[in-house]
Amino acid sequence: MPINFKAMNLKKKLLIAFLSVSVIPILVISILSVTQAKKGLEKKVYNELEAIRELKKHELEKYFEARYADMEVLVNTAGTMRYEAISKLEGIRDNKKLAIESYFEEVNNQVISLSNNRMVIDAAHDFRTGFQNYRQQNNIGSNRLNAMRNDLKNYYNGEFATKFAAENEGSTKNLSRNFDLLDNDAIALQYAYISDNPNPIGNKHLLDAYPSDASKYRTTHKTIHPVLRDYQKRFHFYDIFIIDSKTGDIVYSVFKETDFGTSLVDGPYANSNLAEAFRQARNLSDADASVFVDYKAYWPSYLAPASFVASPIIENGKNIGVLVFQLPLSKINTIMGERAGLGKTGETYLIGPDHLMRSD
Repeated sequence: MPINFKAMNLKKKLLIAFLSVSVIPILVISILSVTQAKKGLEKKVYNELEAIRELKKHELEKYFEARYADMEVLVNTAGTMRYEAISKLEGIRDNKKLAIESYFEEVNNQVISLSNNRMVIDAAHDFRTGFQNYRQQNNIGSNRLNAMRNDLKNYYNGEFATKFAAENEGSTKNLSRNFDLLDNDAIALQYAYISDNPNPIGNKHLLDAYPSDASKYRTTHKTIHPVLRDYQKRFHFYDIFIIDSKTGDIVYSVFKETDFGTSLVDGPYANSNLAEAFRQARNLSDADASVFVDYKAYWPSYLAPASFVASPIIENGKNIGVLVFQLPLSKINTIMGERAGLGKTGETYLIGPDHLMRSD
C-alpha cells in the first residue's frame, strides 16, 4: 500500500525527513567504503599474485638454469664418451691393420727366403727335368695311360665329387670340364700321387714317394717333400707349389690337390688367381722380388677363398721356376676374430678393394 505523505502530521513528516537526511549519507558512505575495500582487496590480491608470479618465475629460471647446466654436462660428457669410443675403435682398427700387414710382410719374407734356398733351387731344376721325363722313365704307353685316365676319372667322379659337393651345397660345377683339360703328364702324375695314393682325400700329402715310380722325379720328391711338408705345416700355409717358368706346369705341390701336374698356361686353372700369381712372377729376374694376388674362390680347394704369394726361383741369373704359397683364410680370421677391447658385441671385418669381405 503506498504511503500518503500529505495525510501525515508534521511529526511524522519531520521524522521521515531526519531519517532520510541521516540514512542517505550512510548508504553513500557504505557504498563508497565497500567500493574502496573491494579495490583495496583486489590490489592486495593482485600484489600477492604478482609476488607469487615473480617468485615462481625466479624459481623456474633457476630450475631451467640448473637443467641447462645439467644438459651441458651431459652433452659434454656424451661428446667426450663418443670421442673416446671412436678413438678406441680407431686404435683397434689400426692394431688390426698393423697385425694384417705384419702377417703379409712375414709371408712375403718367407717366400723370398725359401725361393733363394739352395735346396729349393736344386729341387726346382730337378723337378722340371723329372716332370718332363716322368712318363718315359716309367714306360707309360698309351694303354697304360688310358687305364690311368679311367682310374683318375673315377676318383674325380667319386671321392673328389663327393667332397666337392659336400663343401658347395651339392654342386659339382666344372668337374667334367676340368678333368677333360688335363694333359697326359697331369694324368700320369695325378694318378700316381692322388687317385692311386692309399691315403684318403685331404691326406694325399702324407705320401713321400709313389712305390711304382722308377723315375728321377720320385727321387727328388722323396728328398724334398718331407722338408716342404714340414714347412707348410709349421707356418700354416694351405699349400706350397713349384712351377716351371717356361711351361707353367705345376711340377710340385705339397698338398696334392687337382691342380697338381696341370699347366697354368693352357690347363684347367689357367684363369685362376694362382695362374695370375705365376704370370706376374715368371718373368721377374730379381731373386728378392715377390708378388701377391688377392683372395678368390679357388676350384681345386673346393671353391674355398685362397690368395697366393709368389717369388721367382733364380739359378745363375735365370728364372727357372716360381715358388708359390697358397694362403688360407684361417690366419686372417684369427687376427680379425680377436675380440680384446670390443666387448660382448663388437666385431672387426677385413674388406677388400672390391668392397667384399676377406675375413669370415
